[in-house]
Amino acid sequence: DRPSFFKTIYFNFRVCRFGQAVSCPIFIYGKTRIWSLSGNVRFEDCNIESGMIKWGYDWGYRSNGTTIIRLQGSITFKGKCLLAKASDIAVFPNAKLVVGGGGEILENTLIYCTRDIYIGQNFSFTFQSSIMDTDFHYMVDIKNASVRRNSASIHIGDNVWIGNRATIKK
Repeated sequence: DRPSFFKTIYFNFRVCRFGQAVSCPIFIYGKTRIWSLSGNVRFEDCNIESGMIKWGYDWGYRSNGTTIIRLQGSITFKGKCLLAKASDIAVFPNAKLVVGGGGEILENTLIYCTRDIYIGQNFSFTFQSSIMDTDFHYMVDIKNASVRRNSASIHIGDNVWIGNRATIKK
């Protein structure tokens, strides 16, 4: 599996600061669909290296499907990270996704961030995991007519392994 030259260049120069984009820290692989790139990517607490983020990488035999990127908010990477093929990552406007270094987001994982999700260092999300900081709908308490919030922050610590088909919600 080799990075897509055009998508890699386009992605880096579209969402990273120029000085960082020149290093091409993010490699985009395969049939990755880029739906939106109005957001940005930042790097903190790490040395920027070419290909330190592998997005859409064909990691194994369960990698089937299309990788989807919707970046309207901001993603901060704090080190190297693998985002396997067929993952669906959506960071909505004004939302913040912070991803620690030494991590793996494996096949068919879904991350929807409408507010903020913080993921610590040295983590692994195995295949078909879901992390969503929203319910995407409001709930009305019919007893007092109050409306509950439909989103809340998610904080995942260091050295965490999330098993396959796990769902983490607000």
